[in-house]
This record gives sequence, C-alpha cells and structure tokens, in this order.
Amino acid sequence: MANHNFSSDAFLIEAVTSKLPDHLSIVIENLHFERNLYSQNAKDLCLLVSAENGSRVLLQALLEAGANLECRDAKGNTPLMISVINNQLGSTHLFLSRGAQVNAVNNSGDTALILSTYFTATHTATRLLLQTTGINIEHRNVNGFNALECATQAINVEAMYLLIQANAHCQLVPLDGLNVQSTNHSTNHSTNNSMNHTTNLMTNHTTNHSMNHLTNHSTNHSMNHTTNFVTNHTTYHSMNHSMNHSTNHIMNPTMNPPQSTLLSCARKNATLNLIRYFKIEKDNGQLALSLAIEQRDLRSAKYILSMDNSVLNYSCHTYLMAVINFIKSVKHLILTNLEFSIFKSLVTNYIMLRKAPTNKTLENGAVKMALTLGHTAFILVLCVKKFFISNEVVGDVAVTGNVFLLGHLVKHGGTVNKADEAGRCLYQGSPLERALRSERFECADLLLHSGAFIDISLALKLAVDCNSEKCFEFLFGKFPRETSHELTSSKILHVAVFQRKVDIINKILEKGVSVNMVYEDYTPLMSAIDSDVMSLLVSKGADVNKVTGSNITFRSILHHFVSIKYKELLKTKFTGMGDASMNIFHAALIKQLIHHGARIDSRDSLERTPLMLAAETGDSSKIIEVLLEAGAQINQHSFNGDTALHRAVRCGLESNVECLLQSGADINARSANGQSALFMCGSDDLLNLLLENDADVDVEDHKGNTALLHYLMKWDVNEDIIESLIEADSDVNHENKAGRTPLLLAAKMFKPHIVSALVASGADVNYSITVGDREVSAVTILMKRLRQNRLNVKDCLTTLLNNGLTPETIPPSIIHALISVSLFSLVTRFISLGIPPTVIEIHGPVNAWIKAKYCITPLEAAILVNNCQLAQYLVDIRYLTSRDLQTFSENKEMVEYLLGEGCQNIVTFLKKYSRQPFSLETLSFIAVSETFGDDPERSDAIKSCLLPLPLQDALLFKKVSRDMTDTVMSNRFLLRSSLQQARLCSLYDLYADMNNEYSSEYDTMSDDD
Repeated sequence: MANHNFSSDAFLIEAVTSKLPDHLSIVIENLHFERNLYSQNAKDLCLLVSAENGSRVLLQALLEAGANLECRDAKGNTPLMISVINNQLGSTHLFLSRGAQVNAVNNSGDTALILSTYFTATHTATRLLLQTTGINIEHRNVNGFNALECATQAINVEAMYLLIQANAHCQLVPLDGLNVQSTNHSTNHSTNNSMNHTTNLMTNHTTNHSMNHLTNHSTNHSMNHTTNFVTNHTTYHSMNHSMNHSTNHIMNPTMNPPQSTLLSCARKNATLNLIRYFKIEKDNGQLALSLAIEQRDLRSAKYILSMDNSVLNYSCHTYLMAVINFIKSVKHLILTNLEFSIFKSLVTNYIMLRKAPTNKTLENGAVKMALTLGHTAFILVLCVKKFFISNEVVGDVAVTGNVFLLGHLVKHGGTVNKADEAGRCLYQGSPLERALRSERFECADLLLHSGAFIDISLALKLAVDCNSEKCFEFLFGKFPRETSHELTSSKILHVAVFQRKVDIINKILEKGVSVNMVYEDYTPLMSAIDSDVMSLLVSKGADVNKVTGSNITFRSILHHFVSIKYKELLKTKFTGMGDASMNIFHAALIKQLIHHGARIDSRDSLERTPLMLAAETGDSSKIIEVLLEAGAQINQHSFNGDTALHRAVRCGLESNVECLLQSGADINARSANGQSALFMCGSDDLLNLLLENDADVDVEDHKGNTALLHYLMKWDVNEDIIESLIEADSDVNHENKAGRTPLLLAAKMFKPHIVSALVASGADVNYSITVGDREVSAVTILMKRLRQNRLNVKDCLTTLLNNGLTPETIPPSIIHALISVSLFSLVTRFISLGIPPTVIEIHGPVNAWIKAKYCITPLEAAILVNNCQLAQYLVDIRYLTSRDLQTFSENKEMVEYLLGEGCQNIVTFLKKYSRQPFSLETLSFIAVSETFGDDPERSDAIKSCLLPLPLQDALLFKKVSRDMTDTVMSNRFLLRSSLQQARLCSLYDLYADMNNEYSSEYDTMSDDD
C-alpha cells in the first residue's frame, strides 16, 4: 500500500468543503498529475461531498484520480443518489455517463429513482433516470414502496406523471369507472396544505445545509484506521457532524405512516383521481387536464396546473380549449377562490405558450361564452391577457348596457367596428348600431369616443324602424348638421310614413323637413298606407295633387295610388291579408285620398287617367267602382287612343273588363289605329265575354283588317280565338287594304283545321291577288311551305281540292314540286284539274357570274325519283312533252347513273320505250297538247276549239285515274344527284331540299303582312 501524507488528505478535504477557488485549483491540478498523493478514502469522501455541491470539473478530476463511483456514505448512498437528492443535474448526468449503477440501493432500500421522488424540485432528475437503459421502476424499498408510491406520498405530481408515462405499474379501479367525489367543495387552503404536506418537511434546511450531513463517525473511524497520521481531527469532526445532520430528513422522511398499496397512498393524499387521469392520458391519449376540468375535479386540476409544462408538454391549443371548457363548466355566478385561481392559471399557461398568429376564433369564443354565462370576472381576466375580442362580443356587451365592462373590452383591444372582406367599415350589425337599437346611449357614446364608425343614413333609418324618438334625439345631439342634411336629402321621412311611425313623422317634421319633399319622384304621401298617417300628412300641408317626375314621365299622387306598384307596396306590408280584404282596403285608401281633394281626371305623361291605370292593374274592380262613383269619365282616350276598356282587355283582366262593361264602357270604341277592344284579347274567354256583350266582329282598323285578319297575322295566334271569330260570323272573304283575305293568311300558317273552318264558312279557295308578276293564291302560299311541313300542307291542299279549287291560278310546275316530295296522290289530283305537262328550268350557279340551267319534265322527275309506277302512269295518260321523246331516245348518261344507284326497275322502263317507238296517235296527242301551251288560258283555248269532247277531256286530263299512293321520301334527293352525275350543273349547295327548286314560283307576302 502506498504511503499517503495525512496532511495532503486534510488539505483535500478542507479544499472541497471550503470551496475556496485557489485551493480547489491546486487540488484539481494535484489530482491530474499526482493521483497517488491522496488516499482512496479521502478521494471517496470528497466524491461524496462533491456529489452534493461540487463542480463538474472537480468530480471529473476525482473520478479520473480513482475515486470509487460506487462508494457509499454511512446511509449507503452512492454519489449518484446524493446528486439526485440535491438536484445536481450536471453531477447526475456525469455519474450516469460514467456507468453508475442506476438500480443500486441504500440502507433503506431506496434507489436513486425512489430518492428523486421525495422532492418536487428533482423531477428533472427523475426524467433523466427514467431515460437510462435498464432502470427498474418497480423496485421497492425496505418499507415496501416503489417509486410511484413514494411520489404519491410526497405528492410529487411531476414524478407521478413521468413514472406513469414510463409504464409504472398502476392498477386502480377500471378506467371507465371514473368517479369524482366531493371535489367541488375543496378550498384553496386545503389544497395548498395537501400539496405541501410532505414537501415542506422534506425540503427543510436543504437550501442552507445542502452540502452537509452525508457521513457519520463510522466513516471517520474507518478513515482513521487507514492512515497513520491522526491530525486536524477538528476538521473531520466538523465535516462528519454536518453530514450526519443532513441525512436525517432523507433517510427518515417526515411523511405519512407507510401504506400498503398505491391505492391507499393515493386516497390518503387525495390524488387517486389525479393518478387515474394520468393513466387515462397514457392509455387513451385523453389529456389529464381536460379530464379534470370535464369532471369538475378542481383539486386535480390545481395539481396539474402546478406542474412544469416541460413535463406535460401540453400545447398552446390544449390550454386554450381548457379555458373554454372551464368557463363552460362553471354553472354558478359566484366563484370560489380555487375556481378563480385555476382559471387564472389556465389563462396564464396559455399566454406563456401563445405565439402569433393567435387563434382569434377560439379566443373570441372564450370571451363570448364567459359573457353569455355572465362571468364578468372571467371576462376581465381575458381582457387583461389580451384575448381577441370581436365586434360581435363588443356589441353583445353594448346591448346589455354594461358601460364598465364595455370600457374594459375597448381598453384592452376589443374591436369596435365591423368590416367587410375588403376591410371597409360596416355600420349595419356593428356594436354601435346594436347599442343604438337597444337605446343604450351611454354605451353608444363610449363607442363613438373609441372610434366607432357611424352611417347617419342607416342610423336614422334604424331609429325609424325601432320607432325610437330617443335615438333621434341622440343623433341630433351628436351630429346636428349631418342629421339635418340627411333628413332633407334622403327618404327617411318616406320610410317613417310607410312604417306608420307617427311619433317619428312628427319629430322629423318638427326639424323643418318639408311634408312635400320629393325623393326619387316620390312624396311622403305616396308612401302612406294608413288612413291616419294620410290624414296627418294632409293636416301638415301635404299636396294631394302634387305632380312628380320629369317632363317625360310625370304623374299625380292618385296615379301612383291606383298603380300596380302601390298595390305591391301594400302586399309587402300586409303579408297576412287576403286578396279580397286587400282590394277593399286599397279602395278605401283611394276613396280617402279623393276625399282629401285628389283630382279624379288628372292626366299623366301618357295622357292616362287614374281610371286607365286602375283598369290595367289586377283585381282592381273595387278601385274602378270608387273612381267611377267619384265621377271618372269611362270612355276617355289616352294619347294612343286607348280607353280604360282597351287597357283592361289588353292586360287580360277579366274582372276589370266585366266591371267596365257593366258601368257602360263603349265596347266598340276604337284606338288611334282604329282597333277596338276585340283586337286586343289574349284569351278565348275574354273574346267570348266581349262577343257576349255585342262586340262588332267586322270593325276594321286603319289597314282594313278585321279582328279575324288581325289574329291570323300573329304567328303565335290563339287558334281558339280564330274559331270563335269564325263562329261569330266574321267575314271570311274580307279583303284588307293589301288584298289579303283570311284564307291567304291561314295558308301561310299551314294549319289544316283553320283552313277547313274558313272553307267550311265559305272562304273562296280560288281567290288570288297579283304580287309583282305573280299570282298569289292559297295554293301558291302553301307550296312555298311544302318543305317546312309536308303533311300539314298536304291536308290543306286536299281541303282546297275538295272544295272547288280550279287551275287558273296554279302554275304547272306544281306537279314537279309534288313529285319531288313524294306526294304522288296529289300529283294525280292536280293533273285531273287540267294542269298540263310542262318543262321547267332549274337554275344553279356555276360561279360568281355564270349561271347554268337545266330543263326537266314531270316524267323525268318521276324517273329521277325512281318511281316506276308514276312514270308508267304518266306515259299511260300521255302526260308527256316532246322533251320526253328525246329522253327515251337519248338516255345513255341517265341509264348509267340509275344503274349505279341500283334503280333497275326504272332502267327497264326506259329501255322498254327506247326499243319501240310511240304510236302515231300518241305522238299526235303530244303535239296537239303542246300547241295549247301551259298558260292559264289553256283550258279556255281547248274548250273554244272544235275538237271532239272526248279529245278535249283527254287534253284536260279530266277523266284520268287518281289511284296513286304516297311513298316514303327516301329518294327525294335522287333528282339532285342525277343532275349532278350528268354534269349538267352544280346543285349540291343550291338544293338542300328539292321543293326549294320550285319555291320561287310561290313566293308570297312577307311575314310582316
């Protein structure tokens, strides 16, 4: 064994205990360079002392010089245990990094982890130990307690939380059996006592004597036996006395008597629910703080809030939600000290963690909830802590009239103005608007002084809506100039009149506003919907005959009262009133206005009387009666010649029409264009009403049109009206000044039943007029529309054929047109009328300046639509021309095309007549037929010659068979394709429909006629 100088050991011990910097420097240097200068016992003793109060450099030097990391003091505490007891985190970390035995136990069976739970200040050491690999968190000391149970007895909530999070065994009642018993009655005093019960005793003297009491005389005795130099015994004795005195509180803690289980410890210290919350947070993730607040467990909440948040690691949002939930949980208005303390702690913790940008919605929600529940104390705390306060919350307070609280909100940043998305201030719905609406004028004044935005116009309208004279006085007092200007330049008075606010009306008029002021062409009297208000205005000087509007659109007040706009105004105000009651009420107001002197026959800018306006307003029969009783002239005309009856009929108001007729209105009175009321009907019922009252059906307007012609000119005509007029013996052959008859106009509509009705009533089917160089008849008009509606036109033509149609006004090319649309049944019927075969020219553009033409006969048309039956029919009745003879002899190109189109039957037909010549009789017939031509005089020419009658009939085709059926129109474009194939002219763009090739023959009146 090496010899050690006792004086060196003494110097080492004195330097460590005195902590003199110069001595410590010497010692550290000696430890580095002369490791054997000091005895092992001296180094171990100094390691124990330094673990309590030494620096990290000294500890490292002692360990490098050979001090025993696992040496013990008299109580069996290792350096690691001593550093934990004294919360020397640097030392604890150093010992752990050097491999100190973390599960070593002292004489009481305590590990470093258990010792760390005795003091709340050592929770950081607890966390550090729990992070060490291999630590035994379930070790029990000689008293049978593990770390969690010791922490529970000491009410070291941080250690309890950390141990439970580290999966310390915690078998309590089932988690779903959570039950908080009698915690709401706890007081701040009892909670503080409970929390500090053991802590105060355990930490007594630790501040002043934290480096003492670590060894006893046995250690000194052991050290004395080891060394040969027994000197400076006073130093050893002083050190040993100090160490013995220090360890008394550690090894024999003044705490509750040992308990057998965690449950007993928790119950004794009232921390059972707290442990449950920590366990639920560990297992389910539901935060302990939220659970405590939800269960109204104030004691547990107080414990949790006393914890270091670095242990809990709760977020800013967690504390904010806890604030909201706590406010929600407090059901009574008088708060206990504990409740208020917890609330302030929640808010303080939130503020400490809050960072910009804040959650304005939730912060404002907390303030709003506190306000709703009436917790003024909470609101004041939130204000002081600068919670966001929206204009809505400020408005809520303003409505209550609590000036004190409103002042606090505004002082601490409450938003006094409402703004839109663009940041523009809005008055409606703002705190100021709500304060004025509630007549909280002190609050309104405070808001104005705080910069609240005000819209005088809306504020005055609000005063009207609320019927608040006080609000008016307040605004006049605060803003006299702006208020006066607004009243004289806006419709505030009109609004007050409409809303029947008599007191407000008087107040406005007292301020000098004219009772006859005009705003947007309306006087206040025009807004009156109440007889009392009307009388009030008249008594104040309202002019009942005042004319408003410009020179173009002027009117009187009575015109306005009978108008549809005023009726709608009444409906918006009296929504629950039925139509019948509304009409009676409306008429009564007009009667009262007349009573006050309104002129009954005043005229507006269109020369209309009030009666005329009433006539065109729905359900106004009562008003009409009032006006007529007051002396209104029933048959007066407006500038366009309309009477009241005309306007009522034009608007389709049957009840008004009946009222006027019963009052003697002239049913046949004419407007400026000569039309009577019969021309203006929009329904068959209204027309029949007029007819029942002897309306003249043959009245002509300035163009010579009767009502029948007038309605036939409408494209969207009501067909029931046409039929009613025909049944009423309208003249079906009446010609207007342009020569149009009802049948010509009906043909333009191609409505078969209208054409039939007219013909059945005697309409002339052969009537025609000359337009330009053409004769226009019902047939030619129908043929123009053949492409639009083939079947309707066919029915109309059939009606004409069945009712004496003659060929004089029918062009021969009609046969080609009918063939082109496959109406073969009509082809035979028109041939039997004496329509001769003719050759027509089809014109088509080749280029911009050259036009091509092609001649075609009815037979060629039949061939080119692939109708072999019709072609044979035409040959059989000799309905041929000399061109047809050429077709049979020179048809090579046509045959090639037809074969290409698969028209084998028609090719066979052509070849049949190509191989054998026609008889001399047939050739002679053709020659004679062509001699008579194809003009309208053909029939007369044939009849005037001396030919035998059978030959005349044959030339007029009177006795030909009419047995021919229509076919589908699948081949209607074949003629166009054939001509193109023959390279005779370009027809693709010209003929979208074959009928269009002939439509120019039947061009008629324009659609405007």
